[in-house]
Amino acid sequence: MHRENEKEEYLSYFLAGLIEGDGYISLFNNNRIICGITFHIKDNPLAEMLLKKIGDGFIVKRKTQSIELKFGYKIALL
Repeated sequence: MHRENEKEEYLSYFLAGLIEGDGYISLFNNNRIICGITFHIKDNPLAEMLLKKIGDGFIVKRKTQSIELKFGYKIALL
């Protein structure tokens, strides 16, 4: 059990670094929050893995060679 908690802690640090480096957090007037992280298209497997781990969210393909992992549901943000 301790090892699983350690993995979750490292994942939170990793996500914080991704958001700080290639991400954003947007606040809207109706108290809605969206968090997004941009990845190169080659990193799609990583984005898919994070989406599965986070739970709620989606991946948007951009016109450039990039994708964006977005999530805004309260449970995903927590």
